[in-house]
Amino acid sequence: MIKNDVVGASGARSDEKKLCVVYLHGFNSSGNAQKSQLLRAAVDAHAPELAYYSPTLIHHPQKAISELQAYLNQQADVYDFCFVGSSLGGFFAIYFANRYPTSKAVLINPAISPWESMHGYYGHYENAATGEKFEVTEHFVSSLKAFGCSENKNPERFLLLLQTDDDVIDHRIALKAFPDSRHIVRAGGGHQFTDFVEVIPDILQFISKFS
Repeated sequence: MIKNDVVGASGARSDEKKLCVVYLHGFNSSGNAQKSQLLRAAVDAHAPELAYYSPTLIHHPQKAISELQAYLNQQADVYDFCFVGSSLGGFFAIYFANRYPTSKAVLINPAISPWESMHGYYGHYENAATGEKFEVTEHFVSSLKAFGCSENKNPERFLLLLQTDDDVIDHRIALKAFPDSRHIVRAGGGHQFTDFVEVIPDILQFISKFS
């Protein structure tokens, strides 16, 4: 079940819809992840007219996407969306941005083809934030392929935030998948995007172009 860790706020847009920032966490994380907390604080301080939603997703991709899809469908008459996804959450952000053509997405060290990169993750896990226990199997990994997108239209709707020392996903994969999208590549760091706070102004600027 999706848990509403972060929700907010108000502020009408020119088309009478509000804009909701939807943060999508990475593998075995939660909606209360550090990057989500930092971004929420920045939105509250500098863009309080935006709504903010950061669900804790169920571990299995099909169930997570199905539940989040149901929530977004309920909110689509009220909100346009900006998806901000980290790692596996970046993969989900691509999927939903392509399903909602008026939306946009910020991709943080995103997993572009996770069914190719997660084979080393088979095994049993426990989510430290929720206590949920689950297993990553071949079916788990292969199920991701159904949500992959071979063509990303309107590249201006995507912002890529990448670090060169990502030890999980080669940042050049995302650059190849989104050659025409704006991208910020920072030297060093790692898969966690250790200097995330430094790029929050870029995220808010990107969002503001559409709000």
